[in-house]
Amino acid sequence: MEARAQVDEAAQNADPYVRTERRQYLKSNLEAARELLDGLERDHPDATALHTFDGGEEAEVDVSTVRVWEYNVEAEVMIYCYEDHAAARQIVERAIAINPESASHHGMHAAICGQLKDFPAAIASIERAISLEPDNLGYKRVLNDIRQEEARVAAEQAAADKPSRWKSWLG
Repeated sequence: MEARAQVDEAAQNADPYVRTERRQYLKSNLEAARELLDGLERDHPDATALHTFDGGEEAEVDVSTVRVWEYNVEAEVMIYCYEDHAAARQIVERAIAINPESASHHGMHAAICGQLKDFPAAIASIERAISLEPDNLGYKRVLNDIRQEEARVAAEQAAADKPSRWKSWLG
């Protein structure tokens, strides 16, 4: 996790080298998630296996959990590597279908929908995340940000739709 945090922090500085490093990190995690999932499906008909996490902690993991991990990483790859928010949205929606009680999936879905300017879906998703984790201030800030962006876009659209009085005079 520490390496990822360093890559994330450095990526905010818009260094092209670091953005490339983040892409490579995300792609390698996607490959690892897929390998783990393939192994679970192949080696464990009961769909569970013992997994060792980065910190050395071990836990019993089922296929749906690993599939959700794969979807999360795949969505990040689509966003950060290919800037394809529509594809990322579909991927996160698959993760939500598997685990509808995950606030983080709903939060990610809200952020993606916000980027796509689908504000009703973004608000519904972030409100669901807040209902699942009511003490999470980050989700409450995201809701505020989405509402502000929605108002800004609506104001721009209203201004664009309003004919100029000069234009009407010139007819």
